[in-house]
Amino acid sequence: MLENGIIRTSKSPWGSPLHLVTKPDGSMRPCGDYRRLNDVTVPDRYPLPRIEDFHHILKDNKIFSKLDLLKAYYQIPISEEDKQKTAIITPFGLFEFNVMSFGLRNAPATFQRFINEVFMGLDFTFPYLDDILIASDNEEQHKKHLMEVFDRTNLMVCASTNRNQ
Repeated sequence: MLENGIIRTSKSPWGSPLHLVTKPDGSMRPCGDYRRLNDVTVPDRYPLPRIEDFHHILKDNKIFSKLDLLKAYYQIPISEEDKQKTAIITPFGLFEFNVMSFGLRNAPATFQRFINEVFMGLDFTFPYLDDILIASDNEEQHKKHLMEVFDRTNLMVCASTNRNQ
């Protein structure tokens, strides 16, 4: 993470305990136990979509693809003045995030706002955080839709696809 610029060494007066979350594939996701920071963070009320929001639109589509954006939160930089607040205490020292970390109170709302802006105007896409559903009437249209999504995001290499799930 240090070599990839996700974190950097820190001298922050803040410090949250390191918390490791087991991902579905068994690997570990490091984040901070940000409960104290989250208690003093003003909440961002940007809404997350609900399946009910999509159901009436999706019911007539026949072809679906789902993109799972890899390390999606790491695409969101943290402002310089806020990086110190993300400091985590590890056995190897104090580190702070350069990019958005899991566990921050407003991370889901921040990312949902970002991804909605990326896909604005593509009415065949249904983003939910790092999962993007693409729905089409037929295969030819679906190929065009996929290319539009890839053109919009330049994520052909950074997205793992799981078709017809």
